[in-house]
Amino acid sequence: MIVDNGAVPFVGTTCDGPFTVEVIRVENRGFGSAVNEGVRRSSAASVCISNPDVRLRTPDVFHHLHKSLADRGVAIAAPQVLGPDGHASEDVTHQLPSVRSSLSMVLKRRHHRPAPPQSGDVDNITGAFFMIDRSTWNELGGFDEAYFMYFEDADLCARVKRMGLRILVVPGVSVEHEVGGTPASWVQRRGWYEASRLRYFSIWRPRHEGLAIAWLAALARRRPGRRVVQP
Repeated sequence: MIVDNGAVPFVGTTCDGPFTVEVIRVENRGFGSAVNEGVRRSSAASVCISNPDVRLRTPDVFHHLHKSLADRGVAIAAPQVLGPDGHASEDVTHQLPSVRSSLSMVLKRRHHRPAPPQSGDVDNITGAFFMIDRSTWNELGGFDEAYFMYFEDADLCARVKRMGLRILVVPGVSVEHEVGGTPASWVQRRGWYEASRLRYFSIWRPRHEGLAIAWLAALARRRPGRRVVQP
């Protein structure tokens, strides 16, 4: 199923394989809202969420993820998410966001040190591509639609961990994520990013961290920049 919330309606070939692909057109109320609508209209026992700028690198990736969901306590199964250069995608961190992890990712990008792909049990995955059991998704209530874009995946993972369930990056399974596929302007993306980050920190982190993030956001607005990448 393709959920189309773009300004220009999707046209083109949807699938060359033995699948029935439905395209549903929805109002753009954000990434999480579009995903939730797609899941509501599907009927599978498990669902795989994918960004449009993801390419599969491993054969039978869906089979591997679905099989891993049967492991004890696994709520989310995800592949290693790589960038076009084959290194771990720069928008991926397997730690839930904190001031420390946010600064760590900024320094990592600044010094151009790509992180090695990680596998096994983690606390956080990117929402670009993952599989989740429908019963768990329904219990969690899906993505929090108050996040227009960014941090809805971290919020979902935080709720999974609060339930005492596992998030697994399946060894040997990978996809490629282009990153930054949205056509929105940098100013729009920065606004969404800062609003979502503040919401996440107000819900999940100590108050002093939320204040620190608000200060960092105010400082960033005073400096020119070109890109927003989620920590």
